[in-house]
Amino acid sequence: MGGPSSISYTWVKWNPPDIGWTKLNTNGSVHASSHRAACGGVFRNHHGNFLLAFAYPLPFVSVLEAELLAVLNGLELAWTRKYTQISVELDSASALRLIQFGCKNTHALFDTVRRIQQPVNLDWTVRFDHVFREANQLS
Repeated sequence: MGGPSSISYTWVKWNPPDIGWTKLNTNGSVHASSHRAACGGVFRNHHGNFLLAFAYPLPFVSVLEAELLAVLNGLELAWTRKYTQISVELDSASALRLIQFGCKNTHALFDTVRRIQQPVNLDWTVRFDHVFREANQLS
């Protein structure tokens, strides 16, 4: 038999953004049996104070598309609110990879990914991070 196994625990919690930044936590959701989907998000300042929230019903889409649409809608809102430094947190590693690395133009979600990447190139600073679902619960 091998040696004793060890268990390590990681404390997962929401953390406020850096001073001067606005944090956007997003989430997409799909309820397959009812053919319903939605996306939403929450904006908070560096003190952790609530600034704005949004939620939109979606046509029946994949979970990945719902996650991406949450980011897209959040970025569009952030731009209209003139938030110039945005830290976007999402709990979908797959969505984050598509946002960061893009996809081929034959990918089913190419247009959505491109629509997310376009506003990122505007005159503001946007960074993306993956968080565990437990740190993204309010959104």
